[in-house]
Amino acid sequence: MISRLKFIIFFSFIYACTPTAKDTPPDIAQTAKEKAEAIVQSIALPDVPDARIDLIEFSGQKPDEAGTYDFRQDIEKAIAELHTKGGGTLFFPHTQGKNAWVKQIETYRVKGPIHLKSNIRLAFDPNLRLYFEFDPASYMLPGGTLRRYEGTTLFSFSPLIYAFNEKNIAIVQEKGNGVPARIDGDGMRWQRWAVEQDGRRLEMGLKPSYKAIRDFNHKDTPLRDRVFTDIENDIYRPQLISFFMCENILMDGVQLENSPFWMVHPVFSENMIFRNLIFDGPVVNNDGFDPESSNNILIENIIFNNHDDNVAIKAGRDREGRDGVDVTGTVLENMDNKYIREGRLGGPTTDVVVRHCAFRGHHAIAIGSEMSGGVKNVVVYDNVGPQQVKNVLYLKSSRKRGGTIEDIYMMDNQLNSVESVVALLPNYDGDKESPFIPTFRNVWVMNTHVKTSNHGLRIKGWPEVPITNITLVNVTVDSVRKEEHLSIENVEGLTLNQVRLEKQVYNEVIHKLDSTVTPEKSM
Repeated sequence: MISRLKFIIFFSFIYACTPTAKDTPPDIAQTAKEKAEAIVQSIALPDVPDARIDLIEFSGQKPDEAGTYDFRQDIEKAIAELHTKGGGTLFFPHTQGKNAWVKQIETYRVKGPIHLKSNIRLAFDPNLRLYFEFDPASYMLPGGTLRRYEGTTLFSFSPLIYAFNEKNIAIVQEKGNGVPARIDGDGMRWQRWAVEQDGRRLEMGLKPSYKAIRDFNHKDTPLRDRVFTDIENDIYRPQLISFFMCENILMDGVQLENSPFWMVHPVFSENMIFRNLIFDGPVVNNDGFDPESSNNILIENIIFNNHDDNVAIKAGRDREGRDGVDVTGTVLENMDNKYIREGRLGGPTTDVVVRHCAFRGHHAIAIGSEMSGGVKNVVVYDNVGPQQVKNVLYLKSSRKRGGTIEDIYMMDNQLNSVESVVALLPNYDGDKESPFIPTFRNVWVMNTHVKTSNHGLRIKGWPEVPITNITLVNVTVDSVRKEEHLSIENVEGLTLNQVRLEKQVYNEVIHKLDSTVTPEKSM
C-alpha cells in the first residue's frame, strides 16, 4: 500500500517541479490545449437520483477489520432496489463515522462480482476496504461475462466491478477524515492460481490460455463460439473494474490495489472521468488504465504505482481489431450501438486527456500493443515521474496489428529516471512476415525534462511504412547512460528543435530511410 508519506511526497513533487509552457511553440501548444479542453467540456458527469441506501442499515451487518461477513448478496439486493426506484447511492459507512479521528480500516468482504446498473453511485467513507475475496468459481457466472481480454472479446470470468450497456455510474469516496477507501482485488492469489493452472496446461501439451485465445482472433471465430467458462482450463484473469458499452462514468477519490489483471478497463464506452485516484498494482499485468475502443476520456490527478503500464491506450488486437468480431447469435446482435456495424463489433479509441498525474512503474504513457482499431487525439500534459518509469511515451505494435496511431500531443512533463524519453517501436513481437504494418504519425513531444535516461530517442519504423511527422521541441535529458543517443531507422520527417541529450543539442530535420533495416523486437 502506498503510505501517507509517499502520497505527500508525490504531490509535493508535482507542484514543485511541473514545468511551464512558456517555451512551447504557441501554435502547437494552443492547438493541443484547445483539443484537451474541448474533450473535457464534452464529458457529462453522471446524473444520479437522490435516493440512498446505507449498507449497514440495509444488511443489519457491520464491517470489521477481518472482513468476517460476506456482503455480496446484500449489495446485489441494494442495487436492485435502487434500480427499481430509478437509481441512487449505495453508501458504505464506517462504523465510527466519516469524521472520527482514530479509526481502524474496516473491511466489506465480498466473494463474487458486483454488477452495476444505470444511475447507481457507490460511495465510501474513508478508512474502508472493499475486498473481493479470491474464489474463481464465484466469478464465473452462468454463460460467462462479456469482456475483452488482451484485445480479444470473449465470455469468461466477470470483472470484479462490472457494468454492461449502462449509463450514469459513479464510484467515489465521500469527504471525511482518513485515508482513501481501498478496492482490493486479492490479485496475488489470482496470480498464483494463473501460474499454476497454465503450468498444468503446458504439462498437458496445451498452449497457455493467453495464446489460445489469439487463435480464435486470427481465425475470425464468431463471438458466440468464444465462451470460456471452464475454471480449470480457461485462465482469463478478471479485471478489477470494467465498463463495457457504458457512458457517463465517474471514479473519484478511491485507491485501487492488488488487481487480478488490468485495473480499470473501459471498453466500447464513452464520456468518462477518472480523477483523484491512487493505484497500487503489484501483480503482473497490473496496468492502471486501459481505455480500449472508447472515446471522450479524462484521466487526471492520479498517483500511479503499477507493475505494468500506467496508462495503456488500446483498440483491439489483430484481425478483430481491424475488422471487428461477428456478434450474430449473441446479446449484441440487435443492439443499436455505434461500435456495431453490419453485425461486427469494433472501433478506435479517440479523444483522451491525461493530466496532473504522477507516474511510477512500467511505461508512463503507452499506446498499444493492442491498437489495431486505431488511436487518435491523445493529449498528455503537466505530469511528473518522481521515481522511475520505463518509457515516457511508448508506441508499441507489430506487423500483425495494422491500424494507425496519430495526433498524439505530450507536453510540460518532468521525470526523474527513465529507459527512453520517446520509444516508437512497431515490432513488439518480432514478426517480420505479416502484412499489416501499423502506421505511426503526427506525434508532438514538447517542453519535457528528464534527469537520467538509458537511451535518448528510439524511433524505428518499417521500410515499407516509415514513421512520419514526429516533432520534439524543448526536450532535455540531463544524463544519457548509453552512448547512442539517437536510435533512428526508417523515419521521414523527424524534427528536433532545441533537443538536448546531455551536452549535445539537436536542431535538425531527419529523414532516414533504409530498405535493408528492420526494427528490433521491442517487447
